[in-house]
Amino acid sequence: MKKRLLLTTLLVTAALGIAACGKTQGGEDNLNKATVINIAYSETNPIGKAIDEAKGFSEEIFKDTGIKVNWTSGLGTGSETIASLVGGSVDIANLGEFPVITSYGNDKQEFKIIAYNRSVGGGRIIASADSGIKTVADLKGKKVGTAVGTGSQLYLLQELEAAGLTVDDIELVNLGNGAWAAAFEAGEIDAESSSTTSTDKFVNNGSAVELAKSGAELNLIIGSNEFITKNPDIAAKVVSLYQKIFAYVTENPAEAAEIVAAQSGQDPAAITAQFQRLVNKTFQAFEQEDYDRLQAVKEFALSLELIANDFDVKTVTDFTYLEKANK
Repeated sequence: MKKRLLLTTLLVTAALGIAACGKTQGGEDNLNKATVINIAYSETNPIGKAIDEAKGFSEEIFKDTGIKVNWTSGLGTGSETIASLVGGSVDIANLGEFPVITSYGNDKQEFKIIAYNRSVGGGRIIASADSGIKTVADLKGKKVGTAVGTGSQLYLLQELEAAGLTVDDIELVNLGNGAWAAAFEAGEIDAESSSTTSTDKFVNNGSAVELAKSGAELNLIIGSNEFITKNPDIAAKVVSLYQKIFAYVTENPAEAAEIVAAQSGQDPAAITAQFQRLVNKTFQAFEQEDYDRLQAVKEFALSLELIANDFDVKTVTDFTYLEKANK
């Protein structure tokens, strides 16, 4: 009887072991099944899309896999892009710090930072040359355009605070996706907070004066949790794609600028200057100064009650896909 019970126990244990192994193996078999990768890009600054299409990097990386990279646009501001990513229509996006931090602090946490770059002097506040505005403090009572929910808005708020003003002291006009340029030319706004690249035209032709320019900023490559956890090997290859794109951009800024300008319609010289401000960090994980930068952005957003919840900024990152890409 005891022998029969022991035999039964062994058979059940073995069966459970086989079942457990089968479940694990089945789970692994269900990974990396994506056939299309939807990557968001900005129509006004289509760096990834333009360089990839010109140089064929994604075709090279995903050769013979049947996987297609779909560069998708028209998603609006950074916060709207994250909403699309959380909703599942986008898998990967390249955004500034502000929409990433504000989304994460407002319960949209279904994404991770998987790679990044640094940019120096990427933001700028300008005013119309005939407006009489000479400093940020002069913006009081003026119409100031920016894309709400982006790093440009964050930079504007920071400069206003430094000048002893708040957003209530100005008339904030939400203008995204390059719409501000037409409004600026038409005199519908007195000033604008946007990227240095997009404002170069007005500063260079004398129609605008520069009020302030930002320091170092982070450009963050994020992936939806749904996509990266179900497709870890593919996510690593997406990191490899960005590594190739930004290595090419930083090594060939003038040539890369011509490629991007052909799609965006911007001045190649301005784009070249943008690329020369770029510090390629796509081959490494965050350093402490990068976490400190995110922490500062988060604390500023908390102080203005732009986010509802505090959180550890280290929970926003997952560089395991980067480590896999670097092997």
